[in-house]
Amino acid sequence: RMTEKALKIGIDISTLLNHGPDIGAGRYILNLIRNLLKVDKKNSYILTGRYIRNDCTDNYIKIVDNLKKELNDGRIELKIFNVSRKNLNIWDRVKFPPLELAGFKADILHCPDFLIPPALNRNIILTIHDLAFIRHPDFNFEWFIKKYTREVRQNIRKAKMVIADSLSTKNDIIKFFNTDP
Repeated sequence: RMTEKALKIGIDISTLLNHGPDIGAGRYILNLIRNLLKVDKKNSYILTGRYIRNDCTDNYIKIVDNLKKELNDGRIELKIFNVSRKNLNIWDRVKFPPLELAGFKADILHCPDFLIPPALNRNIILTIHDLAFIRHPDFNFEWFIKKYTREVRQNIRKAKMVIADSLSTKNDIIKFFNTDP
């Protein structure tokens, strides 16, 4: 019987770093990491994120460090990048440099909040929690809807797998982006 090779699984924690654990995606990321490490004893994890430093961000970085200590697991590595708002916008717009040029290397990259950072990795798993900005355009700016609709469409095409955490979101992805169920 062949044994499977251990993987290095990357998880983009940018949402957690920039917005904290009190929003849905932040909680999702923390619980995902915590539970993956409980059930998966073979693979290692590299957490990456691009963030804009502020007082709150320092607290969120401590949360991730505490998670490493809580789980007492040497299989977690951090590769996070502090950038200015201007540089983050440029990085997102030109999609360069890819994370790999900054030392991030993973077999799989999981993006748990519908955005994919600039990366060379083609083994991408994308999680989409909801498409409320499309479903309820009255509550969003037109530029926001256009920008993120385009971005989600591109990211769905890039991803090898898309995770929808509800049947409603799955149906929205299929409906709005003509995606194969």
